[in-house]
Amino acid sequence: MDRLTRDAIIADNMGMSYGKMMALRHEGLIPEPPENAPDPEPKVYKRCQVCGAPVGKGKKLYCSWDCEHAAANARARDTYHRRKHP
Repeated sequence: MDRLTRDAIIADNMGMSYGKMMALRHEGLIPEPPENAPDPEPKVYKRCQVCGAPVGKGKKLYCSWDCEHAAANARARDTYHRRKHP
């Protein structure tokens, strides 16, 4: 992982922007991570409602079209049963 990506993930995990973290690091308030430190894991914001896989920031609720289709079928089945058997 390159340095820019690593620093951006570290800043996101700390809850601040990359620019703010770099400014604080330049002032000496945040130390530089060691070169041999393991790569940080990016924060998972949302998980798919069907399979539980991580969902990117741009997507809404599901990780793929298959999961979205499965959820739509489940909703339709539930609606049918609720209307047929009140």
